[in-house]
Amino acid sequence: MPSIYRSKLEHLAQFLLESSLVPDQSLFGKFRSRLIDHVSSRISKLGDPLVVYELDGYELLMPISHKLPIYRKRYPDYSSNLGRIAKQIASVHPEATAIDIGANIGDSVAIIRRQCFMPILCIEGDEKFLDVLKRNIAVLGEEVHVFGGYVAMETGFIEATVSSVNGSAHLRRASGMSSQLSAKSLQDIVKEFPKFQRPRLLKVDTDGFDAAILRGALSMLRDGKPIIFFEYDPFFLSANGDSGLSLLSQLRSIGYSKALVYDNLGDFLLSADIDDSLQWRDLDAYFSGRHGQRYMDVCLFPENDLTLHDQIRSGEIAYFSARRSGPP
Repeated sequence: MPSIYRSKLEHLAQFLLESSLVPDQSLFGKFRSRLIDHVSSRISKLGDPLVVYELDGYELLMPISHKLPIYRKRYPDYSSNLGRIAKQIASVHPEATAIDIGANIGDSVAIIRRQCFMPILCIEGDEKFLDVLKRNIAVLGEEVHVFGGYVAMETGFIEATVSSVNGSAHLRRASGMSSQLSAKSLQDIVKEFPKFQRPRLLKVDTDGFDAAILRGALSMLRDGKPIIFFEYDPFFLSANGDSGLSLLSQLRSIGYSKALVYDNLGDFLLSADIDDSLQWRDLDAYFSGRHGQRYMDVCLFPENDLTLHDQIRSGEIAYFSARRSGPP
């Protein structure tokens, strides 16, 4: 596409994004919102131009197809839990570092950096998002490191295909030489980044490969005992032949004992003992079969950090109590 047309397309995309964020609950406003969504969708198919979106004080580049701005408009607490959790970790462990697997465009870094400073290793395999992530590093501050590549249980090749929808890249199990992707285990990746061999916070968001990645890092988790924040989606896990319940059993065996559970919009649901198998089976059943539309984000704590679990739990209850005490 000639640069002059791309420039015009980017300007139009930016205008549409900014227009979509204007609050208007009138009948005209709802019609206008649907029209903007339709035009934005058409533009995304013409090259998915980049726009600038301010997230928690950081101006980030992202494709117009990315749904983060819409999610944040509709659900202001979307993904904000990660930042509050990181802040509490940093207050207890000032030396803390973090690893972000499935870093996307760097939005989790912005959310964490608004709350506290800690060195962060971002891992992203999708080339499109990796390129944008590298460009966003300039505004995210110092001590943000990037590894470009996919993470798997073992270093080698995985049989999978990549699908990118609404600002998220998904890996799907597949077969055949044409579907082989090179990947590394987390333990091999951190050999290249010694500072992150014992992170205090490990965030994993890979739409169904989360459990396999964590299983591949069990010895690292056993030795370092980071707090783990990961996406638990029974639908995507099942699609990749995996199970969240079996993962929890393995993590319990290496010293993890408590969890904070959120819905995928960032709302705090409950605290749970990892060995309460009945409660986890109920949660797994409730979120199963929802085709990725509803799932859990789970924050796991090792036995040596249960005071931090209690501190964060109390803080989350107070935070949401205050949020809900205002007018509807």
